[in-house]
Amino acid sequence: MRKKLTLSLKNEITRKWNEQFPGMGVYKTMWLMNVCGPLAVGIALLVKSDKTVYEPVFHIHNLCVDSEAVSLNVPIDALYIYADDTRNEYLKVSEKFKETSYIPFDGDVSLTDLIESFKIHFDVTCYKANLLQIMAYLAVWSGAEEVFDDVRRFVGNKFNDRPEMFGTEIVRKEFIETLPQDIDDSERLRRIVKEQEVKLKLTGLPHRELII
Repeated sequence: MRKKLTLSLKNEITRKWNEQFPGMGVYKTMWLMNVCGPLAVGIALLVKSDKTVYEPVFHIHNLCVDSEAVSLNVPIDALYIYADDTRNEYLKVSEKFKETSYIPFDGDVSLTDLIESFKIHFDVTCYKANLLQIMAYLAVWSGAEEVFDDVRRFVGNKFNDRPEMFGTEIVRKEFIETLPQDIDDSERLRRIVKEQEVKLKLTGLPHRELII
């Protein structure tokens, strides 16, 4: 019979993962996270229903939008890992995340480099609309005209070139209406980010700069 994930084992697994990603803090047991500008960057270790395995998921969360909980947005997931993990599969998965992540796990990050990484990741992710939404918010949050214009062109082109993201034209138009449209909205988004950090209890996590 497979070993089950007890609280003590979850704490041990969380510690081991944190050793692989020392630039991240423990948000909750089985959940690592740090804050990079207006993004919460996390690795959630999702316990499955039989409690003998967990699924590592790398994700980001957009703090520019008022939310009740941290979302697992634009995820990169991995194969399930057994609770006992006698072969240390978690080390292989952690290396996979480091190799395939579209944002560094620690250190300050250049916004323009991140935007370019997002553009590349767009082609391989199944969460294309969500990624475009985050890019749009980042561009407005930045307050930088050059970034805003570049992202607006990219997002606009993808909305037109990839209509299958939405299924119907009505859904596409409704989604576009949810996006920030004006770079003058930058200060409002920055206020929301600060409020969300408090609301979602992120203030005690490691913070790093998203350099404009």
